[in-house]
Amino acid sequence: FVLTMLFSPISQAIYPYNSSLFKDGFKKGINNTKKVCIPIFMFFLIPSTIIILFRGFIVDLLFGKEYFEYCNIVIPLVLQFLFAVINNFLGIQILVASGNQKKYSKSLLIGCFSIIVFNLVLGKIYDIYGIAIASVISEMILSISLIINYKKLIKDEELKDYNEKQKLLA
Repeated sequence: FVLTMLFSPISQAIYPYNSSLFKDGFKKGINNTKKVCIPIFMFFLIPSTIIILFRGFIVDLLFGKEYFEYCNIVIPLVLQFLFAVINNFLGIQILVASGNQKKYSKSLLIGCFSIIVFNLVLGKIYDIYGIAIASVISEMILSISLIINYKKLIKDEELKDYNEKQKLLA
């Protein structure tokens, strides 16, 4: 998928910088991630929307009329990609960059387990469409898990800041 190949070097390029900001302070890292996340996501949202809207034409152009009946598979695959971009920011650019690899690993394990289960169940019931839908559901589950771990991390950091302020006042 062309969008994935385009996103991967972007993610790899911003990670070292982002990671160094987390070493300077948690808030610096979070602020930078938020600052770059939105424009990058929008950069990929626009072509993703175009791909979904013109999926019939694109499938016909690239693969021929005999594959037109499969053009709806493009929708869950594009949605899966968009969730993967969000998950990269939550997981790699925030959790891993801030030194919380264990939280990321736990979320990733949940995502991996869910894709296996959903591929087996939905693939058996809906064939290729089930596999495509399984990928979206699994990325959504990974997103939820990463959001939960992100929120825990924010609370931990706020508690740490509070405790440090209390020590200074004592």
